[in-house]
Amino acid sequence: MKSLYLYLFCAFIVMLQPDCLFAQGDVYAQGNIEMREGNYQQAEYYYKIALEREPKNVLISNALGICLMAQKKYLEADKVFESAIELDTNYQTTFWNLAKSATYQRKDSVAIDWYERFIRVAERQKISVTQAHLNVVMCYERMLTTTGILQEQYYNLMHHANRFMVLFPDAPEIRPLQEFLSKLASSVPDFNVPGQRFVYRG
Repeated sequence: MKSLYLYLFCAFIVMLQPDCLFAQGDVYAQGNIEMREGNYQQAEYYYKIALEREPKNVLISNALGICLMAQKKYLEADKVFESAIELDTNYQTTFWNLAKSATYQRKDSVAIDWYERFIRVAERQKISVTQAHLNVVMCYERMLTTTGILQEQYYNLMHHANRFMVLFPDAPEIRPLQEFLSKLASSVPDFNVPGQRFVYRG
């Protein structure tokens, strides 16, 4: 019975100071476990400890940012990702995560900028950019039905659509994309007025 009391006492002390549990272990790994189980607040707790110990580790920064996004703490996540970029401008995942965060917030023009930065970095590293091109198209598609797009944005939309079709010619998205582009082409204005926006209602 005495040993049981001792065990419960030790467990209580650990509960009061949860970071002690992993003082000699890998809190980042524990954060990953909590993320997989959907325990986002606990994951955030462990990732923050890990980042305090390794403040220049962009892998941990991105894990924390993704965890914050899962909790819809987008502005906080963006700050974490932007700090990660300051540490490493060649880590393409950070640009991707910023693009996704902006997409979730429906900041489509911001998302497009981040996707394009991802594409530039990823292409230099021979990393696939196919999905990024399609995501840019999807951002423009949403803008077309809300704020509208400018002439240069229309040409940029066509550029990304063509790049996607070249890179992934057998994609199931190709046929609906081609149909969408065909409808756009028949509706696009002449852009005679400076600053004119193209709004498409389908």
